[in-house]
Amino acid sequence: MYSTGIYLPHNIYNMDEAGFERAGQRRVRRVAPIDHPRRGQAKPSSMLHLTVVACIGTFDAPIAPLVIFRGDCNDGQVSWTAARDPNGAEMVACVTKSGWINTFIAVQWLKHFGCATQARANGAPRLLYLDGHSTHISVEFLEAAWQAN
Repeated sequence: MYSTGIYLPHNIYNMDEAGFERAGQRRVRRVAPIDHPRRGQAKPSSMLHLTVVACIGTFDAPIAPLVIFRGDCNDGQVSWTAARDPNGAEMVACVTKSGWINTFIAVQWLKHFGCATQARANGAPRLLYLDGHSTHISVEFLEAAWQAN
């Protein structure tokens, strides 16, 4: 894609999300014969987790990370909150019932990304690499990406 000349180097980005356990200590359950080598162990999932959505460009990280917390959404909508830590870093946070990204959050993030990178793009198309997560291939997400160029 880069060699085609359609996308300028400063308009190429990669976005991904990752889940993190908030509970530091968990008992490990081993499901294997006792004499089986201990190369890897499965751990039960914790209900205490959060998701971080991060984006990086070929030149820098164009927008602050999005942190998705698990919580109650009374009205079914998600509030975006900008926060600044004492070291000056910014982040955007929201709450979903599951703590995981969903199509609504993915589309809202894409709109946020579009606004944050629009001036730099100066009308040129932007290339955003994504994995095959279901929220990245939904009709709503793809339409929002098309509209954002």
